[in-house]
Amino acid sequence: MQLLTRTNICNTIANFQSKKILFGFYVATILISYYFLVSSGKSYTVIWFNDTMALLDATYRVTLGQIPGTDFYSSIGPLNFYLSAVGLKLGFDPSVIFAIEGILVLLIIFSAGLLVMYSRFSLLMILLPSIFIWLLITVPLGSGQDANNFSWGMFYNRHGWAGLFFILLFYIEPREITKASKWIDSSMLAILVLFELYCKITYGLIGLGFIFANMLVSKYNRSVSIISLLIIALSVLIIHYAIDIHNGYLDSILRAINSRGAYRGNIYNVINTIIEHSHIISAVLLAMVYSAFLGCNKLLNWLFVIGSTIVCIILLDQNGDIKGIPSIIAVFLVLAELIRRNNLSSTENNKAMKGFSGAEPICIVIIMTILLIKPTVNRLYSLYAYNIKTTSVTSLTSNPEKITNFLVPTPPRKYLFTNLVAENDLSSDLLSDIRASASDQILSSYEYLITINDGHKLLNEHMTQRGKVFVLDMANPFIFTLGLPLQNPGYPFLFSWPSETVDTILDDATYIMEPRLPFKSSLSVSYKAEYENYLHSNYRSITSSLYWNLWIKKL
Repeated sequence: MQLLTRTNICNTIANFQSKKILFGFYVATILISYYFLVSSGKSYTVIWFNDTMALLDATYRVTLGQIPGTDFYSSIGPLNFYLSAVGLKLGFDPSVIFAIEGILVLLIIFSAGLLVMYSRFSLLMILLPSIFIWLLITVPLGSGQDANNFSWGMFYNRHGWAGLFFILLFYIEPREITKASKWIDSSMLAILVLFELYCKITYGLIGLGFIFANMLVSKYNRSVSIISLLIIALSVLIIHYAIDIHNGYLDSILRAINSRGAYRGNIYNVINTIIEHSHIISAVLLAMVYSAFLGCNKLLNWLFVIGSTIVCIILLDQNGDIKGIPSIIAVFLVLAELIRRNNLSSTENNKAMKGFSGAEPICIVIIMTILLIKPTVNRLYSLYAYNIKTTSVTSLTSNPEKITNFLVPTPPRKYLFTNLVAENDLSSDLLSDIRASASDQILSSYEYLITINDGHKLLNEHMTQRGKVFVLDMANPFIFTLGLPLQNPGYPFLFSWPSETVDTILDDATYIMEPRLPFKSSLSVSYKAEYENYLHSNYRSITSSLYWNLWIKKL
C-alpha cells in the first residue's frame, strides 16, 4: 500500500511537470511564430503569388461584409477568410494577415491537438511530432517544397494536414480514462473536424468518415464519436442561423466539382505518388508488421494503418502538393503506443496503463524520427530564412501603398529578363516573343508583381468614373489596392472559367482589365475564347500599357 501511494505521488508529480513543459512549449510556439513571421510587418513570396493575391481579395471582401460562397465563389472553406480577416480588422499590415491566420490556427487546433497527444503519449514521444506540426501550420512553405520556396498560397492545405494528423490519434484511447475524458475527447474531436469542414471540404469529409469508422474500434471510441457528432451537428446549426454560409459553400463545392471533377488527380498520378513516397509507405508497413510481431496483430489495426495511408496518398494527389505525407506520422505514434500498452498488459495487470512509465517501442520511434528530422529541420531553417528576408529585402518603389510590404525575390529569372529596361519594364521584344509562344508561360512573383503595379497605375490614371473592375486573369488585386466597389457575385479565384454565361459574369463590370502578360498563358488563351466576342461587342478600349488593355462598358 505504501509502495502504491509512493508510485501515485511520483506519477502525479511527473504529470504536473509534463503539463508545465507542454504549456511552456505551446506558449513558445505562439511567441516565436509572431516574432519570426509577423513582427517585421512584411511578407516574402517566392511562388504562388497569384494565390496570395486571390486570398487577399477574398479576405478583403469578408471585412466589407460579403459572405464566402454567397457573395463570391470559392471552393475552399469560409473559415480561411474569416481568420485572415481578423488581421485586417485589427489593423495589421495586409502582408502579414496570413501569418496572423496561422497563429489563430495554433490557438484553435494546435491547443486541442496537444491535449489529445498529452492524454495518450509520453512527452518524449510527442515532442518532435509537435514541433513538426507547429512548423507545418505556421511556416509559409508548401508540403515538400524547397526551404526557400516561401508562399502563403494554399496555406489551407497545410492546416488541413495538421488537423487530420490530430484526428487520426483518436484511434487509441487515453492512457488514463476519467469521468471527464469522454467529454474532453468528444469536444476536441468535434473542434478538429469542424475546423476541417470549414477549412477545406475534402479534409472535413475524411474527418467525418473517421468518426464513423472509429465507432467500431471500442466502446469508449463509440461514445466519443457519437457525442462529437452531436456537438458537430449542433455547431453547424448555430453557425447556419448566425451566418448563412452553408448554401453558398455547398454551391461553390458543386461548381468546383462540375468544373474540375470530384477528383482532380488520376491513376497515373497516384501511381507516381506511391513510387515517390515508397520509402514512407514502406516505413509505415514495416512499423505495422513489427507491431503485429510484438502482439498488436488485430484486424482493426491493419485497417487503420492501410486506410490512413490510402487516404493520405489520395489527398496528396488531390491537393497537388509536391512531396510529403504529414498526417501519416500519426500512424507511427499510434503503433508505438499500442506496442507499449501491449507490453505492459502482458507483464502486469491492466491498471499499469494508467501510469506514464514503461519501456517505449524504440524501433518505431526511431523510424518516425528518421522520417521527421529532415522536414522539421527544413522548416526550422525556412522560419529563420523567412525572417531574414522580410527584414533585409526592400520592396519595389512602385508598389501600391496597400501592398508595399509584399516582398518578392530579385533579380528575376535570367532566361526571361534578358533586357531589364527599368524596375517595372520588360523588353518589348521579349514580351512579343512570350505572347507569340505556344508553350505555357507562368510568371515569377517578381514578374507578376510588376504587372500588378502597372495595372494599378493604369486604372488610377484612366478610370473616368469609379466603377467595378473585372480582371481577366487568375486574381484581381486591384479591388483591394484601389478600394474599388465589389462585384456580387465576385470571382476572387479565377483559376478556371466559371460555369455561368459570359454576360452574367461580366454584366455589372464597368471596366475590364485584359492582361497582355497573364500569370499563366495557357489559361489566358482558354479564357479569351470565352469572352472575346462579348468583350468587343459590349466594351470599348480606353488605353493600353505594356502589360494591360483597359476596356470600359459601352453606353
